[in-house]
Amino acid sequence: FCLHDSTLATWSGMYNKIETLFHRKGVNVVGDSAFNRENVPGLIKSHQNNVGRDGNPRQRFDLNCQATSLRKMSEWGMRGLQ
Repeated sequence: FCLHDSTLATWSGMYNKIETLFHRKGVNVVGDSAFNRENVPGLIKSHQNNVGRDGNPRQRFDLNCQATSLRKMSEWGMRGLQ
């Protein structure tokens, strides 16, 4: 039985927890675009294609680059621990 990360985030209430942390403490969480929920305050997603369906950027270019760099570093670090 396999579940996608985004499904687990929904079922566990993780999106709500991220939003609560953002509003209470100003915390941001970085994830990849597989976390499909849109407009979650405090969730910064890195996108391979930063252009939305409407043709506009999903987020600022520099923010997307920083989020991608941070996400890659954390993935490489996890691989090193495994």
